[in-house]
Amino acid sequence: MSQLQALHVRWTVRVDYPALAELDRLCFPVAPWDEKDLRDEFIASNRIGQTAELYERTVGWVLYELSKTRIEIVRLAVHPDFRRQGVGASLVARLQSKLSPCRRRALAVDVRETNLDALLFFKAQGFRAYKVARGFYADTSEDAVFMEHRPYDPSL
Repeated sequence: MSQLQALHVRWTVRVDYPALAELDRLCFPVAPWDEKDLRDEFIASNRIGQTAELYERTVGWVLYELSKTRIEIVRLAVHPDFRRQGVGASLVARLQSKLSPCRRRALAVDVRETNLDALLFFKAQGFRAYKVARGFYADTSEDAVFMEHRPYDPSL
């Protein structure tokens, strides 16, 4: 069995916060979230998390927010040792499967302009850049690249 076949994605629960905070430190050294940050983010209205496990080890997670017309990825993290093995793609595919032509038609994310790996990853998942916001990130004043996946938009 390949590692991807053993990947288990489930809803995130509070007992996951320590593992997610550790993973966040590895993935976002500039601005990691600690357990309190995670708790605050998860209690925000319309936010949902999913955790990816491989042999009971947390290897990735995603936090997303639902609106009437789209799903916004708030945070996506994959352990560095498990990148390019389908973990992130599995998490994104689950969100893409929630899109429909009648309701939530787009999956959106903002990415730091310097995060080339993330920009290329989301492009490979079918996202397209549609806007750059100058000085968007308060911690570094970096620009943000706004990207969307719109499978039901015939103009794309």
